Amino acid sequence: MLARVRLIAPLFLGLVSILSMGCNGQPLTIRSWLKVQPGATGNFQLGGPPASPLTAIGGGLLIKAALDPSTLVPGPLQGTVTVEVAKLAAMGPSIVGPICLSADKANPSTGTVSIDLVNGVGTAVITTNFLATTQLSAGLGVPPVSISQVETLDLAATDLGNFVNAALSGETDGLLATSLNFSGTTNLAGTDVAFSINADLSNDALPPAIDPSLTTFCNSFFAQQTTSTFYGINSKGSYLQQQPFDAIMAPLIIPLADVGAAPGDTLNLAVKGTFSDTVSISDGNDTRMTAVFSSSNALRGVFFPNRVVGAIDAGRDVRTAGDIRQDFRVNPSTSIKVPAGAKFLFVAANPNALFIDDTGFDFGVDVSVTH
Repeated sequence: MLARVRLIAPLFLGLVSILSMGCNGQPLTIRSWLKVQPGATGNFQLGGPPASPLTAIGGGLLIKAALDPSTLVPGPLQGTVTVEVAKLAAMGPSIVGPICLSADKANPSTGTVSIDLVNGVGTAVITTNFLATTQLSAGLGVPPVSISQVETLDLAATDLGNFVNAALSGETDGLLATSLNFSGTTNLAGTDVAFSINADLSNDALPPAIDPSLTTFCNSFFAQQTTSTFYGINSKGSYLQQQPFDAIMAPLIIPLADVGAAPGDTLNLAVKGTFSDTVSISDGNDTRMTAVFSSSNALRGVFFPNRVVGAIDAGRDVRTAGDIRQDFRVNPSTSIKVPAGAKFLFVAANPNALFIDDTGFDFGVDVSVTH
């Protein structure tokens, strides 16, 4: 026990010092995709029993947690949580077809979060307000139905060590891991319907992958809440050459096929959130972002001057540290034609100088396509 106290003490003091250096009354915001992991189960009951199992359960929730650093001492950290986007899907019985759940824009899902860093215990209590539809109900002309319930999510990975690691790496992957037990009842054309989903969730910066057999129907329903897709960006990541006394992480690399973009289409990019250009656990106020198209996802080592192997020139050139001529400015937003041969987009923060001292878990880009 003494060894544990000795380990926790310096970590705690280190985190307090970081917070005191840069909060300035600003919240610490974490924006991340909370995604369904393999092995999720569920069932669907149309009318009376028996219930039919759900298959191909997938998707996720885009979560925004705004923590108040001033509550760190004496603790626990307190804040609010919002579900900005919901994309949950499953295959129901053959007569029902795909089942889709999205966020209800008219009735946002919100709640509170409490994190005890020393004991590694975190809890989020969210009133979820979703809209649900099925291929069967849409075919019958039945509009989406509202489903609401209170969800209590246990955040098992929110200990002090994981928070410090997140601050050092710039990534919150896995920090909000939890489980979801969601159930709902509604009425479909006069018939009672009940369903449930039980899934382990983990978080990272990338949007969830959903089975293509479901997206054919569900995507148009999901687009009613937003037509763009959020990708989180590590503010310490870069596709540029590493400068002396710096240390950079991997940039965001988006396969254009994942967003349905091809040469000749217009890619619409908009900055979301902020980062800090100095060591701080707060949202900061920097929004500078650059990007470059490439024919491949190959990236040379950090000491090479031209790291993006297949870089393709597009847009208006932007000046960056370790400058390359092919990249362009994103912030605050830009619309740019996808050049011939482009298959990937590299995206990164563009700080004043070094990347090593950049911080922030709220930074990312909204991506949409105009064909």
